[in-house]
Amino acid sequence: MKKHITLLVLSLLATGTLQAGTPDHANTARQTTQAVDPWEKRINPDGLLVLEWDDLIPSDFNPDTLFDTVVAKYGIKELDDDDPRAEKVQAEIRQIWSHAPIVESLHGRRVRLPGLVLPLEGNGKQMSEFLLVPYYGACIHVPPPPSNQIVYVKTGPEKAQVEKMFDAVWVTGTLRSEHQSNAVGDASYTIEAEKVEPYE
Repeated sequence: MKKHITLLVLSLLATGTLQAGTPDHANTARQTTQAVDPWEKRINPDGLLVLEWDDLIPSDFNPDTLFDTVVAKYGIKELDDDDPRAEKVQAEIRQIWSHAPIVESLHGRRVRLPGLVLPLEGNGKQMSEFLLVPYYGACIHVPPPPSNQIVYVKTGPEKAQVEKMFDAVWVTGTLRSEHQSNAVGDASYTIEAEKVEPYE
């Protein structure tokens, strides 16, 4: 009986009806799993990804719980202003804040983002460089927003037309995950602007 079974198996292998070895699961996974663009459904007919400020924050980064996390690291629940550990906590938070994590999948995208203008270079009416921030007073009050909530914008030859600080605008251009630091604030993102328009 065993001889007949052996002959049957050898016959099936020879004809290709029975395949030797185990299935190629890795190859099957490669065929069935395609790279999915998380932003594909958000791209408008002009090929632009219209962003909101929350889109610039990784899902696992929560600024609201940052203070509690750092304080817990030092094994304390509350800090008085004169506690020597308070300075260490504040310094660590500032360091995390100024190098806040970014959303890597946004790098190199053509985007459109609304925000408020904080001038860096210009003559009061035209600007070649500015910070785009999400709310009024950002960067001129303490503390500034985390760096992933500040975008450095470079306009190129055609400078942006603005009337005053904190004008609301739409910025269109290529977003890059390039850190920029200056006396006003740290920015985790840079936009090479194609167009700066009044927010309407």
